[in-house]
Amino acid sequence: MLFLLGEKVVRTTTDHGSFDCPICQSPQTALHVLDKNYFTVFFIRILPLKLIGDYLECSHCLHSYDPKDTSQPAYIPHLSMILSYLMLGYGVNESKLLAADIYQNMTNQESDEKELRNNIAALSEGKEIFETLKAASFRLNTMAKIRLVEAAYLMTRAMSDLSYEDRLRVNLIGNALDLSLECINEIINRIQQVQ
Repeated sequence: MLFLLGEKVVRTTTDHGSFDCPICQSPQTALHVLDKNYFTVFFIRILPLKLIGDYLECSHCLHSYDPKDTSQPAYIPHLSMILSYLMLGYGVNESKLLAADIYQNMTNQESDEKELRNNIAALSEGKEIFETLKAASFRLNTMAKIRLVEAAYLMTRAMSDLSYEDRLRVNLIGNALDLSLECINEIINRIQQVQ
């Protein structure tokens, strides 16, 4: 007898009410999103395994927010952490302007040099970026995760000829955000086609 066993992520949304979206710069409807992983038999949900996402999402711009803090999209502090990590690897002074440019293009905000310095200091003292990103992925939707991988790739590509180790850094960042290698490859291929 053949059994098809597997897992499936199911997204449920509920209306959370109105909030002032900082990206849209107007009142928008917030959706409370719960992503749950289910055990399946013959593609039928049998048992919930774990909650893998809990965030608010703007119904207009689709940015994700921490339910406790809607002042900025949830990916912004992690973008700063990723850029700081890459700055540390490629040399802080050589990559400072590039990191500021990527940050501004991704967020439409000026980068906070003090926050970058604090992140670099924390990473230098042993703060684990991949564990931080793994924990953060709980509050990020797929769009936010893709933006973070895009930023990591753009920074890495601009600073090097993309050797094996450089590509590995981007893959590890994407993996920490619970993105598959196929998804990371697709993001990178899409960026390369545009360039």
